[in-house]
Amino acid sequence: IFFVFAGARSPPSSLPGFWQWVYWVDPFHYFLESVITTVFHNITVVCDDRDLYRFNAPSGLTCGEYAADFFASGATGYIANPDATSDCGYCQFSSGEQFYQGYGWSYNHRWRNFGFIIAYWIFNIVVATFFIYLFRKPKR
Repeated sequence: IFFVFAGARSPPSSLPGFWQWVYWVDPFHYFLESVITTVFHNITVVCDDRDLYRFNAPSGLTCGEYAADFFASGATGYIANPDATSDCGYCQFSSGEQFYQGYGWSYNHRWRNFGFIIAYWIFNIVVATFFIYLFRKPKR
């Protein structure tokens, strides 16, 4: 259940309203954000031919000219063949940062997240110790 609410499959805004709070208390979310942002930081994405979304530009326009407004509106990624007039290839991301920023994650949160994970670990030890002490069998 931790994985469902960690934000890896979908950002917290797509979770049903009542369940959005689980995203913020899920320790797996902080672990995933730390690992993914560290691994994908400063990575250049180069899409393979099979990864590209294909479309055709209207006649008289190149792929780059046709997609210019799309990128001007804040879209991520790049056109693999901007000078072509047909069979345009669009790659959704041009950097690793573009991928994880779509989830609202930041590379600058990695040490904060590490602190949350340590706090969660300490909390679990304290609670487990408390309940072991509370429900221990009395000595004879």
